[in-house]
Amino acid sequence: MKQLLVVLVVMGFASVALAQGPSGRGSGGVMWLVSIEEVQKELSMTQVQVETFTALRGDRSSQQNLSREERQKQSEELAKKADEAAKAVLDEKQQNRLSELRIQRDGASSLARAEVADKLQVDNTQKEQIAKIQANNTPSERPNLQNATPEDRDKFMAAARERREKINTAILAVLKPEQKEAFEKMQGAKFTFPQRQGRRPNQ
Repeated sequence: MKQLLVVLVVMGFASVALAQGPSGRGSGGVMWLVSIEEVQKELSMTQVQVETFTALRGDRSSQQNLSREERQKQSEELAKKADEAAKAVLDEKQQNRLSELRIQRDGASSLARAEVADKLQVDNTQKEQIAKIQANNTPSERPNLQNATPEDRDKFMAAARERREKINTAILAVLKPEQKEAFEKMQGAKFTFPQRQGRRPNQ
């Protein structure tokens, strides 16, 4: 009965997401992670679990004629659906490891997420400082790399890595020593993300 309920819940997530026209790389941390084969192996995901998230992601070609605001809205909606689906189909061990991998992937920027900040007891002053750091280092526009040359893509990725390192350093400086130690533990065993997943390079 429990398995049947899970399947029905997930089918509901998938149908809604497909109707909305899910996004690509901006579709949310969970969706991006579980689409990586190496992460699927790390989590020991079953074929049913993999297919669940594949259906949830759907056909991304539907986004081609959408405005940036519309794509952003769909990205946020799909991110929520992916989080809910993870809780429905992944067991506790898988969810815990996925959380660790997400923190590793996002680095100190993950402190902007309420669940991470709350575990570290980040106070309001620190939250304001973190938000300001991210706002001051977020590009106002994302370049269109669809027809970019390999050299242009490399330059963009290099600049993104440099910006990420700058943000990580600044945010970590906001934390107290005991918070930094706890944050390190929250990342779990080191995982090396494949280089081809260069959209969000690993630390």
